[in-house]
Amino acid sequence: MPRKIPEPTGRTRTNLITAYATGTPGRALAKNHKVSEATMAKWLRRWGATKGPATSDPGVDREEAVRLYNDGTPLSTLMRHYGVTRRRMELLLEAWDVPVRRTPRHPQTDPKVDREEAVRLYNDGTSAQALAQLYGVTPDRVKRRLRAWDVPLRTRKQAAQHTARTRRETQARALDAYRLFP
Repeated sequence: MPRKIPEPTGRTRTNLITAYATGTPGRALAKNHKVSEATMAKWLRRWGATKGPATSDPGVDREEAVRLYNDGTPLSTLMRHYGVTRRRMELLLEAWDVPVRRTPRHPQTDPKVDREEAVRLYNDGTSAQALAQLYGVTPDRVKRRLRAWDVPLRTRKQAAQHTARTRRETQARALDAYRLFP
């Protein structure tokens, strides 16, 4: 049986409670103190530690972060610079009354996939895989766009039938090209 890890006391305990209250995840605290997440959660419950308002973080300079963000610095750059998670950075900005810019996700518009051409090609029988190679994106992205554009996707059976039919037509055209007498 592994030895029991002694529960922190004094300054270490105070630091853990403060870190947890300011938003440090229990998982990170457990990793830093080399205990399991369950043990850390048990200690925090026993000490009555609660998550407090996310108004400050010792590693994030409020004025600089707000200035950089308002000047157009992406959230991902700020999180890497300060070494915090995306959620933590969002919580801090919201606590400082800075409106967080959300990256718009509009499946109706995709700069890489041309709507009219993709729909026409797909309806003419081109596979999602072939469209993905044409536009340099993943097949799932093409399928998501087609669904967003209300294009009914082919089932596997329909796709296999279409492939077989196309193969037969191609072979027939090739044979017709080599016939001496039509």
